[in-house]
Amino acid sequence: MKKEKLGTSVFFSLLILLLAEIACTFGATALAATMPVFEPLPSIDAQVDKPTAVTVDAQGRLYVAESENNWVLVFTQGGQYLATLTGLAKPISVAVDAAGRIYVGRASLGNVTVFAADFTKQLKLGNGDGEFIEPADIDIDSSGQIYVVDKDNNTVRVYNAAGVLLKSIGTRGNGNGQLYHPTSLAIDPVSFELVIIDHPQIWDDFPQALVDGARIQFLGMDGTFHRGYPKFGYNMNAGQLVKPMQVAVDPDNRIYVSESRWQKVMVYGKDGVFLGMIDNNTHPLRTPLGLCMTAASHLYVASLLGEKVDVYGIDAHSTMSLAPSTLNFTTTEGGNAPDPQTVTIKNNGKQALTWTATTTTAWLNLDPAVGTLQPTTTGALTVGVKNTGLAQDTYQGSISIMVLGMTEKVAVP
Repeated sequence: MKKEKLGTSVFFSLLILLLAEIACTFGATALAATMPVFEPLPSIDAQVDKPTAVTVDAQGRLYVAESENNWVLVFTQGGQYLATLTGLAKPISVAVDAAGRIYVGRASLGNVTVFAADFTKQLKLGNGDGEFIEPADIDIDSSGQIYVVDKDNNTVRVYNAAGVLLKSIGTRGNGNGQLYHPTSLAIDPVSFELVIIDHPQIWDDFPQALVDGARIQFLGMDGTFHRGYPKFGYNMNAGQLVKPMQVAVDPDNRIYVSESRWQKVMVYGKDGVFLGMIDNNTHPLRTPLGLCMTAASHLYVASLLGEKVDVYGIDAHSTMSLAPSTLNFTTTEGGNAPDPQTVTIKNNGKQALTWTATTTTAWLNLDPAVGTLQPTTTGALTVGVKNTGLAQDTYQGSISIMVLGMTEKVAVP
């Protein structure tokens, strides 16, 4: 009896192992990356001069750092100019956390300064001025930890929200897990990896000299080396890189690299396989630097010499526009309420949008408060005024219309 049971047990174990191998094989095949479908969207050029770095906040607002002009510009996700954070000393990197705090890497002072959403200065990371040699890029993980790429210190430094240094990742060198002149970092929230662009020294036969090369490295969140792919070379069509600047990651683990020599955005799978290039033949990229991928699948590219931020919709991207952006009502004290007005909401994207309209203004009435729009269709939000109990005066209010990764506001002055 024991022998029969043992034989049966072994048979089932082998069967389970065989099935597990089959499942793993099919899973690996299904995950092979493909080149994204991309669509050029209207660029953001009003007010933009020499964009260096870009990022977005939780509401989809765009922040554009311009190191030559010592400021950071702020736009809605639709490209409407909102404000300027001025008085900065050569800002070369920018990020925004979940609370709306703005982190600006300043090259001339070697610091990362933190501002509140209203532009009030709060603190500087670490020891302040001189903490970094060149804070080339900033990213923030889901727990609120801040990662700063210090190019000439050959390291990535990690801080908590209070600005206290927690650890440093990487040591100077060309080996696996080491860093040499890193210029950019992106956090892959799916695989929980740090994707880093650095430039290990290599021999280049063309100038017959040692040059800064090009490499994409994948590290664990603790800095442990996972894998790396040397990419330096002069064959653009094979995905080789000469001067990669910034990196971004999409929800499908695809890697986007701005290549200022080729004037393209190069796209790779998480296995390092080259997938293709992004550009706009009608309005080509010119010295692409900063990159940012949004929750709505918009890729923003800071085009330095193009004097604009190029925008691409990736795959089934979401895009919303509103008209008008301002409503005006006039009524008489004690009289009838003014006629309602309409805000038109348009879905310019590739997938259905479910929007929600909210207001904290007690005298505004919204109908409906929720709606769904199919691609290329429009919907209407009716806005009314409840003037009962309002004394003679001028009142101000606003309406927020939200979809995933995007919020647009309508002012009611």
